[in-house]
Amino acid sequence: MGDFAVPVVWVEDSDGDYCAGCSSAFSFTRGRHMCRMCGSGFCGKCSSSKRPVPWRGYAEPVRVCDMCVQAADRTKRLQRVRAALGNDNIDPEKHSHYFTDIGEVKRREQNANIMEALKRIYNAKIRPLEQAFKFAEFYNSDLSEGDFDARPMVLLVGQYSVGKTSFIRYLLERDFPGQRIGPEPTTDRFVAVMQGKSDRSVPGNAAAVDPRRPFSSLGRFGTAFLNRFEVSELKCPILDALYFVDTPGILSGEKQRLDRGYNFEEVVQWFAERADRIIVLFDAHKLDISDELKRTLQVLKSHEDKIRIILNKADLIDSQQLMRVYGALMWSLGKVVKSPEVIRVYLGSFWDQPLALTGKTNETLFAAEKEDLISDLRGLPRNAALRRVNELVKRARLAKVHALLISHLRGSMPYLWGHEKKQKKLVGRLDQEYRKVSKLHDLAPGDFPSMDKFRAGLERFEISEFPSLSQRLVDVCDVALTRDVPNLILRIQGLEAKEDGQGQGSRPNPPTPKAPHEYSSPNPRPLENMASPTTNFFDGDVSPMKPANRQMPHDGDLEEEVATWNIQESAENPFSDSFENDSGLEVDQDHWVVSAADKTKWTNSFYQLGPSGHPPTVTGQQVRPIMVDSGLPTQALRKIWDLVDISGRGALDDEEFALAMHVISDAKVNGVESIPDELPHSFLPPSKR
Repeated sequence: MGDFAVPVVWVEDSDGDYCAGCSSAFSFTRGRHMCRMCGSGFCGKCSSSKRPVPWRGYAEPVRVCDMCVQAADRTKRLQRVRAALGNDNIDPEKHSHYFTDIGEVKRREQNANIMEALKRIYNAKIRPLEQAFKFAEFYNSDLSEGDFDARPMVLLVGQYSVGKTSFIRYLLERDFPGQRIGPEPTTDRFVAVMQGKSDRSVPGNAAAVDPRRPFSSLGRFGTAFLNRFEVSELKCPILDALYFVDTPGILSGEKQRLDRGYNFEEVVQWFAERADRIIVLFDAHKLDISDELKRTLQVLKSHEDKIRIILNKADLIDSQQLMRVYGALMWSLGKVVKSPEVIRVYLGSFWDQPLALTGKTNETLFAAEKEDLISDLRGLPRNAALRRVNELVKRARLAKVHALLISHLRGSMPYLWGHEKKQKKLVGRLDQEYRKVSKLHDLAPGDFPSMDKFRAGLERFEISEFPSLSQRLVDVCDVALTRDVPNLILRIQGLEAKEDGQGQGSRPNPPTPKAPHEYSSPNPRPLENMASPTTNFFDGDVSPMKPANRQMPHDGDLEEEVATWNIQESAENPFSDSFENDSGLEVDQDHWVVSAADKTKWTNSFYQLGPSGHPPTVTGQQVRPIMVDSGLPTQALRKIWDLVDISGRGALDDEEFALAMHVISDAKVNGVESIPDELPHSFLPPSKR
């Protein structure tokens, strides 16, 4: 548009008393700001960015909410990948082809939206409990924005010259900054290989203070470690899906271990806790397990579900030798990894050179192993959201037990003096205190932290200085574990089931769970099974709805209740002469005229209206105030309702509601003449095409 800008006519929403991002109430100190991209109201914290919005008439940067900024950035990445997919030069045989499939890209977009909801649950309901009882000082650091937004991590561990760096280069199909490959111990630092706009290396001290990266809590290992850590950025399609962490080769001598300047096992444990996959590499010619490697594997013991073993350079030995080497590796691991479960082992030669002549006889085996390994890595982005939820649940349960333990010990302290003596006594009999707390609060012993780690944390604090436990903090954490997170899991499963059901028209869509904004609703509404109207309700001739019995979610938990009321005139246009109604919903994030950012915001508004039904919908009575506040003529609003009520049930699901808000926003900018007479194909929600 150049310098010419047509100002958007923003109509103040008198009913918008809450931030569309964090749901905080607006007040004298928390002002209301309008996002110039989506038109919703946000607090200053949730709308701190500025971007040009040329399609709205703003050539210069204007205030935009954080959710729009994140959605716009994700859209740019999606467009970049789509452009690469359309390039005839893309070789489908390359590894990048496995990670740039358009279906995988869409799943990553959906996972990003799930992460936004998970982030809100953590910040609002779990983090306050952690901060009150210094959880981060005992176990892990606070989760930052970067921890939620980060792509899945693949951690590579192994002795020197087993092929860790070559393996990363093999997958990237190109060199990366800071790469050092050779037969001697070459990699002397931790290197995070991530997506970037250009090839560059970011020093560890700079990466640790960048809030956009998931490395902010590495600062606790000190400058000695940060000097041995760097981030390598480059442009590569695979890095849009995940990122790799290369580690220094594990040495066999005690002197080299002591000269590192930092605790190698603790650093590996930090990365392992955040990794989605841990790959331990062995050289077919070096199967010895040194003391440091043994300690490292013991550190990884609690993450056995993430571990995969690679027997690398297997093409340098023949079939008979390979069988013996494989058996020797299993025997060596059996003495270190005390687990009844079998860890998956991959065989092959994972570098960019052709197989050696001795390995040609096993070429078919190596090709099959390569396919299995790539498929395993390809599944990481697909299941990233569910894994993040799983990790957060473990963290929340530990935080709750930690708070109850501290509260119990604090209650055992004397009021006036003798604190130090009593604390030593309590710390010395922690096993008894664990049993007391477990019995008192009916907690599973497996939820309790390591006794040694908890004891070490108590040595840095005086128990009497901890605050008294607020039951509200525990209750809010319980709500997150028993209501919010299960609903989020249902939402993830619903998206997966919907993907599996595409192309199977007879298969019904899964139930759609409530969004996070509905969880805290003080008056949860039951769900009704509404029959479809049998006549054209725009003519005012409406058949009454019959009572129905439904199994319905109530306040976040699935319970069986019965709705036995009669609803009449429930399928009317709220802008016709007579008006009343109620009904059902569905969620989708497919490509559509409604952007991902707009869909997210209007879904928030949708659930704030208190939808009901299965799937949930909002009635004309609920939608009418919002549409009237747009300032558009009643005739135009009646036309919009007729257009967006695609299902013809007299109520809007979340897609129809988002479409209605989109058409209204467009009409406010371009005038009522921009309202189409009938919906173009691009306006139809993906689930209704």
